[in-house]
Amino acid sequence: MPSCNVTDDHLRVVSRFRDLQRLDLSGCDRLTDAGIRHLARGCTKLQALVLSGCPKISDNALELLTDHCPLTSSPRSAGQRPFEHLQTLDLSETDISDSGVDLVRSRCPHIEQFVANHCYRLSVYPNLYEMFATSCAFQPAA
Repeated sequence: MPSCNVTDDHLRVVSRFRDLQRLDLSGCDRLTDAGIRHLARGCTKLQALVLSGCPKISDNALELLTDHCPLTSSPRSAGQRPFEHLQTLDLSETDISDSGVDLVRSRCPHIEQFVANHCYRLSVYPNLYEMFATSCAFQPAA
């Protein structure tokens, strides 16, 4: 996977695009959890976030993102909560662990596609390739 030149400082600028819906940062090996903090604060309408090949992204980034996920997928009548629309999250080849997967499972049950290929710190989910949210419970893809 080719490397890209996007850094945490670039994500500070990207976070100003509050209506951004899809962001693919595949291969951005210079990104850290600090950059994800910028996204979590600014790009709250993301529907798809791809961080595949970002080896410095860890459970701390998931903590930042999932702090803003609603605990239910039901529509809210009084405004929208941050990350209410996040449906796809690709964390392949990152530094996430089982704890990070559990955070996503428990805090963002509305996510429809979660991908975590080649994450060497996964042990409870060692063969995790894709999971889909169904009735607030992730299940391994067939």
